[in-house]
Amino acid sequence: YVADVVRANLLAAQAQESAVVNVGSGTATSFNELVTILNEVLRTNRVPEYIENPYTGRYQDHTRCDMNRARDLLGFVPQFDIHSGIRAYAESGLLVPVRSASPSGAGGSSASRLAVPKGP
Repeated sequence: YVADVVRANLLAAQAQESAVVNVGSGTATSFNELVTILNEVLRTNRVPEYIENPYTGRYQDHTRCDMNRARDLLGFVPQFDIHSGIRAYAESGLLVPVRSASPSGAGGSSASRLAVPKGP
C-alpha cells in the first residue's frame, strides 16, 4: 500500500548507508485471492476469465517480497496487508469509477469479467 511505501522511503532517506531493499507486504497473494478481496471491498462480483498464458516458461507464477533487508537496514515493517491496503484506498475517496468500454454500456458482460492467466 502506498502509505507503507512512503514510510519506507522516509526511513530510507534517514538511513546510514545506501542499499536496495524490497518494500511490500511480505505475503504472496494469488490472482484469485486478489479478485476475492477486490470483490469484497468494492462490493462487486467480478468473475475471472482464465486465458492461456502466452508467456509460459518466462512468466513468474509466484512472487513474495523478502522484507528482511528493509527490516534490518531501515527498521521497516509493513503496516498494511493487501486486504487492508485495498480497503484503505477504496475508503480514501480517490477511486474513480471505470466506465464500460462500450459507449452505450451495452454488451456489458465483458465489463464484469477479469482476464487472468491460468496458473500451475
